[in-house]
Amino acid sequence: MRRTPSTPAGLTHLEEHGTEAGHDEHEGEEHADEHADEHAAEDGHDHAGAAGDPHVWLDPVKYSEVAKGVGKALEKADPDNAAAYKKNTDALVGKLDGLHAKFENGLKNADTRTFITTHAAFGYLAERYDLKQEGISGLDPDSEPSLSRMKDLQKIAKEDKVTTVFFETLASDKTARTLAGDAGLKTDVLDPLEGITDKSKGADYIEVMESNLTALEKALGAK
Repeated sequence: MRRTPSTPAGLTHLEEHGTEAGHDEHEGEEHADEHADEHAAEDGHDHAGAAGDPHVWLDPVKYSEVAKGVGKALEKADPDNAAAYKKNTDALVGKLDGLHAKFENGLKNADTRTFITTHAAFGYLAERYDLKQEGISGLDPDSEPSLSRMKDLQKIAKEDKVTTVFFETLASDKTARTLAGDAGLKTDVLDPLEGITDKSKGADYIEVMESNLTALEKALGAK
């Protein structure tokens, strides 16, 4: 079963007060998980029920909004450590703002705005940076695409000057490599950050997202 975390990599930074204030770190993580879900639902960030896509964290701007909400909730739930929560929230938001700037500048000018990926998890990211995502298997990376879909993607790749078919580390790359082979395209990794493993191109959220940016810049012909 695939793991889609309620608090994706990065928000755990907000719980670092545990060692500073003498609290158990796991207590902070439980609060973060609980309040991240609550805040997402209250402020409309839980798109899993509406649009079917829960990958809000792949948009650094929306993820920053969630981080701020989680930070405020933690401050309210544990006022004795409010200052530490605020400090960690501000640090994380600063990193996310910097990440957004890198994506915005890096993807501003490119030969194509279209990318093909096995797992259509990058809708929020594509919308933020004016890109067009074409998913092979939709939001379920383990589903098998139809023959007509594969033919459509070959046509799209040719018309939109697509160079690369992306796959991810936590799902099979068989379909991506088949499409790439049939269409004469390259393959590369685009990570939806549903888990950090020894195969991840980075040790944390920021590093993996920067790796994603590098892969997109190369594939899209960013200038």
